[in-house]
Amino acid sequence: MRYFYGEHMIRYLRLFFITLFCVLFAAALLVYGAVRFTDIRPFAAMRELIVTTAETTMTHKWIAGIFASGEQIRAIMAENALPEVTGNVELSLINTTGIPAFYQAQPDPDIGGKARVPADDGYSELEDGIYIKDVSGSGFAGKLMMVTDPSRVKIATTRTLGTRGDLVKQMVPMNDAVAGINGGWFVDPEYSSDGGVPTGFVIRNGAVVFGRSSAKTLFAGFNADNVLVMGSYTPSSALKAGIRDGFATLPVLILNGEGQITKGDGGWGIAPRSAFGQRADGAVLLLTIDGRQLSSVGATLKQTQDVLLENGAVNAIGLDGGSSTTMYYKGEYLNRPSLGHERYIPTSLIVMPSGDGRQASGQ
Repeated sequence: MRYFYGEHMIRYLRLFFITLFCVLFAAALLVYGAVRFTDIRPFAAMRELIVTTAETTMTHKWIAGIFASGEQIRAIMAENALPEVTGNVELSLINTTGIPAFYQAQPDPDIGGKARVPADDGYSELEDGIYIKDVSGSGFAGKLMMVTDPSRVKIATTRTLGTRGDLVKQMVPMNDAVAGINGGWFVDPEYSSDGGVPTGFVIRNGAVVFGRSSAKTLFAGFNADNVLVMGSYTPSSALKAGIRDGFATLPVLILNGEGQITKGDGGWGIAPRSAFGQRADGAVLLLTIDGRQLSSVGATLKQTQDVLLENGAVNAIGLDGGSSTTMYYKGEYLNRPSLGHERYIPTSLIVMPSGDGRQASGQ
């Protein structure tokens, strides 16, 4: 009798799992068909997200072709394309000398009369002049670091610039810095992650340390007044503009208080993101958004832009995100790199100790 009931139970369980598989398979086919062949808004939006995400990866562009035709892919990418940015940063919008508006009223004589604690914006103090807060949105979570003194933010480079990259956790202590995030874009044609060759050129401590081409490239950096400057520069024109530290990176997200992505999501899908910007009071914002994880799948460029806008950025630009996205402070990661570990990169943005004007090291 026990054998009889056991045999029937196995048969029923087998039938249950076969039925469940068939139902789920049929549901998946229905969803795929809706995404691939209909223009019903939720499914069309899903198709756009899949296409833009796949098209901006190095090795998974083929996924876009599963969910859209070639004509649809071209139309989706055109609809979500980044706008051309032709304006210049209005330097007068940034004040790097006054008392920041987000500080509370009580001054602290130890830091030149500036108050220490930001107004109630959700920040926690890491140390004097460095604050951190959690940011989140639909499907993503990240960290936003605010550095109240922009002169503390500098560029660090790998020890073997042009050959092999270093990790943020190496660049920070090598320069006696306290914090850092990943930097500008770099060349990686074989997907080897050596990360030693920056895109364009790099300026550190007022000198060009990599890249001598006369071609213009989209560039971002701080000038002698510690104002974030963004635009198309050659090495010589950047030096003439008084840039002390900077590198080639993209895309421009916010210019003179205006978000640049006003249509679509930016055309780069969802992924881990890194960006930095500057508030009107001079404070520098360093942003990392985790991705490719259950707790945070990633953000679009539009979402990244909006996080920075909501936190007061007047100017902001993207960094090399994806698996490069890293935020590090005094021996600890503040975010969760998507690979479970860091990627080797050629440049980083580092934060020096308060009152420390030493130059960043590197090549």
